[in-house]
Amino acid sequence: SFERKYMKYFKKLLLITLLSVFSLPTLGKKPDFSGEWYYHTTNDSREYMGNFIFKQRGNMIVGEWAEGSPQGMGDTGKLKGIIKGNKLYVRYCNTNSDWRAICPNYDKEEEYFIFKDKKLVRYKLVGEKYIKSDTLTK
Repeated sequence: SFERKYMKYFKKLLLITLLSVFSLPTLGKKPDFSGEWYYHTTNDSREYMGNFIFKQRGNMIVGEWAEGSPQGMGDTGKLKGIIKGNKLYVRYCNTNSDWRAICPNYDKEEEYFIFKDKKLVRYKLVGEKYIKSDTLTK
């Protein structure tokens, strides 16, 4: 009957639609943090600058960082991180001072980055709460 053929066609169409929706390549795709990111800010009448280079493979990140102030010496080092959901959690090591763990040892995971309006916003763990810190651009 016509109704039976129509129902059979409708079920196939529904199945194809559902399969295509659930197999979209963007579904579950990790954000792309790769690249060179910068910030420049003034806090308590001092300038601070930072540079982060992220190299992403899957949900893992490796890279380098440099932070400091024109009024004083800066620090540099390496970083590694993991993407959990839409957040990049980062650990650092220091190559030129003991402000952070000395490479090849890394700090604990106490910071994360998240995208907001094509910029990266950095959050730092203060006590038991993450506080917004810097906004980075490419």
